[in-house]
Amino acid sequence: MPVSNTGWTRRGVLAGMVGAGMGSAGAALIAPVPLRAAGPTPILLEAKASGLAQLLDPPGPKTAIWGYDGNVPGPVLKVKQGEEIFVRFKNSLPGPSSVHWHGIRIANAMDGAVPLTQGPVQPGATFDYRFVCPDAGSYWYHPHVHEFEQLARGLAGALIVEEKQPIKVDQDLVLLIKDYRIEADGTLAESFGTLFDKAHAGRLGNVITVNGAHEGIFAVKSGERVRARLINASNSRVLKLNIPRVSPKIIAVDGQPVSPRELYAGGVDLPPGGRIDLVIDMMEAPGGSLELLEVTRDPIRIAVFAHHPSERARAEPLVAPIVLASNPVQEPKVGPDALYVPLVMTGGAMSPIKGAMVHGQHVAMRELITQHGLVWAFNGVADMAHGEPLFRVARGRTVVINIDNDTRWPHAMHTHGHHVRVLKRSGREIDPYLWDTILMDPGEKADVAFVADNPGKWVIHCHMIEHMLSGMMAWFEVT
Repeated sequence: MPVSNTGWTRRGVLAGMVGAGMGSAGAALIAPVPLRAAGPTPILLEAKASGLAQLLDPPGPKTAIWGYDGNVPGPVLKVKQGEEIFVRFKNSLPGPSSVHWHGIRIANAMDGAVPLTQGPVQPGATFDYRFVCPDAGSYWYHPHVHEFEQLARGLAGALIVEEKQPIKVDQDLVLLIKDYRIEADGTLAESFGTLFDKAHAGRLGNVITVNGAHEGIFAVKSGERVRARLINASNSRVLKLNIPRVSPKIIAVDGQPVSPRELYAGGVDLPPGGRIDLVIDMMEAPGGSLELLEVTRDPIRIAVFAHHPSERARAEPLVAPIVLASNPVQEPKVGPDALYVPLVMTGGAMSPIKGAMVHGQHVAMRELITQHGLVWAFNGVADMAHGEPLFRVARGRTVVINIDNDTRWPHAMHTHGHHVRVLKRSGREIDPYLWDTILMDPGEKADVAFVADNPGKWVIHCHMIEHMLSGMMAWFEVT
C-alpha cells in the first residue's frame, strides 16, 4: 500500500489563508488545542471512540478515529519547567487504557506503563496523573495498553514543557506527525497486530498526517523565526525529514537541548516516539513557501510553511541566541563501578530464531508464533516483560547497555524514566545527544549509558509497537 500525500497547490494554500482571514495573523492553520495543565484543579483528558477526522485529502471522506477529547491529535498540554501537571484521565473507550508520558523523567507511579506501574484504567473509570516536570522540552502522551490498536486509531497528543527563559521566536509550532492505514472508503484498516506487521517493519500507514491533517499548512511571514517541534507519533514508521532551500538548526533532541547544529544533508531520521526541535528562519519571499518533506523514498510533502503574500516580519534573519539551557540530567560516569548489561535482539522475518524462553520454558519457533504470538526475543527470552527484570541496580549507579541488533530490521529502543548517552556504535556517527528513543539499524551494535537516578520499575522496549507486542519488551528496577 503506497504512501501518497498530494496536498494543495501553492495558489490554493494562499487563497485559503486569505479567505480564512488568517493571512496576517501569523498563526498555524493546523494546530491542536493548547491547554495549560498546571494548577490545583485537574484538567480532564478523555479518551473517546467517537471522533471523526479529515485524514484524507478533501473532499475525501472523513475517518472514524479514537482521540483524546475526540480529536486527533489530542490537546497540546503545556506547563512550565518545574511546574506540576495535573490531568484527570477518563477512559470512554470500549476497553482498558492508560496514559504514558513519553520521555518525561517523572515519578514511577505516574508513568502509565500497565501493569508495571499501575493497573489498567477500565472503561468509564478515571485516573489522576499528577507529577512535576523537571525537564523543559517536547514530549508526548499515548496509551500503554493495547497501544497497537489504540495508537493506530489516533490516541496521541503533545506535552510541551516550556523553558523558564525561552528563546526568542515569532512562532512556536507543534507538528505531531503520524501515519494511518486507510482504506479507499476512508475507514481505518482493521488489521491491527497482524503477524506480518509483527515480524516485519510494524504497522505502516499509507497516509502521513501532520496534526491530524493530510498536509499541515502553517501561515508564516517572510523573516519570521519559527521553532518547530517535530514529534513522530506513528506506530512503527521511521521518518526521514528534510526542508529544502533553508538551513534549519537542531536545538533539541528527545526534549534535551543540544548545541545548535544544521540539519543533516539529506534530512534527519526520526524514529517512532522520537522528537526533534528545529529553529527555522522563514526567508522565502512574500508569497513563497517552504516544504517539510518525508524523503525515505520519493519525496512526500507533509507540511507547508506558507508565506504571507505581502507582509514581512523583517528583512534579515533575527539576531538572537538559540541555545537552550541544559536540563538537570546527570551524565553517566563510565568505569569499573558501572553495571554492564547485554541486550541482544533476535527474531523477525528473514532471521528467524529456532525458539526462545517463555514462562521459563524453551519454546520452539512454530509454537512461539502460533500459541504465544511472539516473534522476537531479548537475550533469548520472548516474554521478559512478564518475568524477571533485565537488571536491578542501586540508585545513582551508571548503567551501560551493550545493544546488539542481530536482526534484519531497525528497532527504536525506548527507555522509560531516563535518557541515555551513546558511547559507541558500529553503524552511525555518534551524535552528542541524550536520547530516550534511539534508532538501531539492522545488524548495528551500540553501547548506551545512563545514570539510574529515578527509582522504580521501568520499561525498556522497541517503539515499533508491533515489535513490542511480540516480544521486544523488558523491564528494569532502580532500587
